[in-house]
Amino acid sequence: MPACHHWLKLNAASITLNGWQSYRFSATYCGCHRENDLVWSASGGGTLEATADGVLYKAANDGGTYIVECEDPNYGASAQCTVVVNPVIVVQRVVIEPNSVACNPGDHVQLVATAYDQYGNPIPSCHFEWRASGG
Repeated sequence: MPACHHWLKLNAASITLNGWQSYRFSATYCGCHRENDLVWSASGGGTLEATADGVLYKAANDGGTYIVECEDPNYGASAQCTVVVNPVIVVQRVVIEPNSVACNPGDHVQLVATAYDQYGNPIPSCHFEWRASGG
């Protein structure tokens, strides 16, 4: 039987996720160990949850580049995957200006709405549907 050189390979070397998405990692390995001897870790940007056939990485909504690593501590083999997380933009608030207007019948008033994300930044591509009620 040929000698085994204790190596690990993940099912992906690099992935891109949106915030709050998940990805199931699995490892292919050669060595004298069982799969439950493998140790998984993430440098940030999400959490890892053990599954029967690997781990489930659940991305947070923090944009950035992170590393998921699988190690065999008994033999020193390891493998990594680069995970790029793109944050999902969430409308946190909408500001309508002017916020108060007094007008007479037949007057026209132009209103401007600006949406802001969870970080307080204006969202330039946000579209609004306008409705009026009352007088």
